[in-house]
Amino acid sequence: MPLPRELTPEELRRLTDPATVAPPDGDGEGRAYFIGQERAAAALRFGLRVRGSGFHIFAVGPSGSGKETLVRRYCTELAASRPPSPDWCYVYNFADPERPRALQLLSGEGGSFAREMTSLVQDIRRELKVAFRAESFQTMRDSILRELEKKQETELAEVDQLASLKGFRVERRPESFVTVAVHENGEPLTAEIYTAMAQEQRHDLAEREREVTARLKQAISRIQDVEERVRGRLELLEREVAQHTLAPLFETIRGMHGQQQQVLEHISDVAADVLDHLELFAPDQEDDDEEEGAASSPLAGPALLPSTDDASLRYRVNPLVTCRQGQGAPVVFESHPTLYNLLGRVQRPGGMAEWRPATFLDIKAGSLHRANGGFLVLHALDVLKEPFAWEGLKRALRDALVVPARPREEMGLETESLRPEPIALDVVLVLLGSEDVYQELLAADPDFGPLFTVKAQFSEEVVRNPESEREYARFVRDRCREKGLLPFTPEAIARVIDEASVMAGSQNRLTACFRKIADLLQESHVVSQDAGHGEVELGDVQAALRARRHRVDLYEENLQQAMDRGEILLEVTGRRVGQVNGLAVFDLGDYSFARPSRITCTVGVGAGGLVDIEREAELGGPIHTKGVLLLRGFLHSRFAGTHPLTLSASLAFEQSYGLVDGDSASLAELAALLSALSRIPVRQDVAVTGSINQMGALQAIGGVTEKVTGFYHVCLARGLTGEQGVIVPQSNASQLMLPTEVVEAVREGRFHVWAASDVASALEMLFGVPSGEGSEGERFPPGTLYAAVASRLREFSSALSRASN
Repeated sequence: MPLPRELTPEELRRLTDPATVAPPDGDGEGRAYFIGQERAAAALRFGLRVRGSGFHIFAVGPSGSGKETLVRRYCTELAASRPPSPDWCYVYNFADPERPRALQLLSGEGGSFAREMTSLVQDIRRELKVAFRAESFQTMRDSILRELEKKQETELAEVDQLASLKGFRVERRPESFVTVAVHENGEPLTAEIYTAMAQEQRHDLAEREREVTARLKQAISRIQDVEERVRGRLELLEREVAQHTLAPLFETIRGMHGQQQQVLEHISDVAADVLDHLELFAPDQEDDDEEEGAASSPLAGPALLPSTDDASLRYRVNPLVTCRQGQGAPVVFESHPTLYNLLGRVQRPGGMAEWRPATFLDIKAGSLHRANGGFLVLHALDVLKEPFAWEGLKRALRDALVVPARPREEMGLETESLRPEPIALDVVLVLLGSEDVYQELLAADPDFGPLFTVKAQFSEEVVRNPESEREYARFVRDRCREKGLLPFTPEAIARVIDEASVMAGSQNRLTACFRKIADLLQESHVVSQDAGHGEVELGDVQAALRARRHRVDLYEENLQQAMDRGEILLEVTGRRVGQVNGLAVFDLGDYSFARPSRITCTVGVGAGGLVDIEREAELGGPIHTKGVLLLRGFLHSRFAGTHPLTLSASLAFEQSYGLVDGDSASLAELAALLSALSRIPVRQDVAVTGSINQMGALQAIGGVTEKVTGFYHVCLARGLTGEQGVIVPQSNASQLMLPTEVVEAVREGRFHVWAASDVASALEMLFGVPSGEGSEGERFPPGTLYAAVASRLREFSSALSRASN
């Protein structure tokens, strides 16, 4: 069985040739933001052009992958080619005041229509003031009033005549008429005289008073009838004068909106309501002191009554959404998608001490209103975190209608009865989020799939080839220009591209998370400035990377110091039975690194089988447990062909106090188990990583660069012997992007990296003896690892059999 192949320095890190990535000339600024995102770009172009229910977009990708930038660009470009959206206004509903009407106007006309209606109210007030003070109107009005006055005089004269004959006088009081008994000389009858009267005289006086009072009531009733007719004639006169006066004003404003039927209907409703409520346009009393007497008359007419403060607000217009011609369709990015910010709201006016009912003027627009006819972009998690926002958003998309939310309505505690008319919704919604959020919504919400039928997937990585490297160089150039950074030399650009491969964890891939690359450019710029350089050099990028690592590697440094002090037991020289150096990755969220971890195994006679101590201690994750179970399958496939396995073995990660998961240690665990069974010691100067299957194939694992680097640093601290190294799966070889210092150590023969394609070759290097792989059945050649293991297992079986007898 051939031993694992030692990798050359050139295979340990792929380097970019600075000569091939000089920033190209010409246009294309910003293209590098979207390297390798052709799939997502095609989905966006399709989704943004489809106009239909349910064709909303969910852009899936990691943060910093450029999805928001690409969405913004595509939305803006497409919006510019579309006609502008219509304006929407809310107006008073004269038929049902609690249901304000929504008017759709041509783009850019909403604000002007609101101003026109405000001016119209002022013009109405001014024109009516002039019309009702005109001599012709006053003449007609006086003529009508004289009829009333004449009737009043006639009726009251007859009453006065009867009262005089009966010994009474009729006196006018502010609120009524009263009858007063008088002497023949006309003086009022005093109480003393009335008391001195005989009973018959009092009775006669009462009878005469009743006769006069009855006649007075008849006169008042007749006068009131005449007043009613006069009032009707006055109101008709005022209505006719107002209608004639205001007709040109309404014709003018109708002419401005001749093609918009809804607007014309509303103007007609306003015209009719103005004629029904002329009192709303009465002049202020302080401006009409000279007419105070006329205004106080019971027949002064509605046009001369004092105005009500807010009554004429019913004719105003609430321009909810206004656009400008030439701007194209709207594109809205909502960063705080609460229920109210999305749907708008009926905002209760005033505080608790100044509460008043809400009106159509208190309706405020939301993001859906502003994006209507265009595009709305939201972060999915932001919507999901806001109470009721997701349900409200879905309802609007499903119904293709947007209705302003009312205060606290979702909790059943609404305080307003105002129910605005819904507005037709035509919007393409783009949600930005991760694959996890997308899958959770797809599984948990039955409305999600039918609404978001377009998925735009942004890749975390892109293929590394000459074209993508040139695009990366263009990105560096564009970013420096955009942010005012120092230019990067070709060598510095090449180092940035190499780091993009490190972030992607592969020689053949580049990270698509451009935010991290942009941060590196900014950090390198600062380092270069501090050094007084005119451009960012290779050393500046390397210094920025070292500084970035130093800011977050305190835990790694403490762990290394613990190993140096011997607090963590580890050997990097010699050989040991049942002890192997595995490699564990520590992921701290913003930073990950690896360090060797001692894996040990003990065996004995028994039927307990293979015990995973990490699992028993509830420190092993499910994938790690699966890896241990695969070891059991491997043992059965090699050594249980003729008789059952009878052993009791335990595996453990020594000095591990946190969760252990993943199956990348299964090769190391197998080596520890086989060493304990065979009593053949394992090299401690070689660390091993790799996942195995039941058939003995070696499978790729994650974090291979960190694992090799971690063992190198431990060996470097203890002293490099020239024999130390790491065995990795052959399938991981192309993922290695080792630091330059590790590559140089390999070049100088001070450290080694081997690639194994199967378990047997890795075991032969670790044990220094043939594995015995390829033998027929369980007849392993003497002197092989498998022969020693099989012999020990037979000893266990015999011992267990003797003990049971």
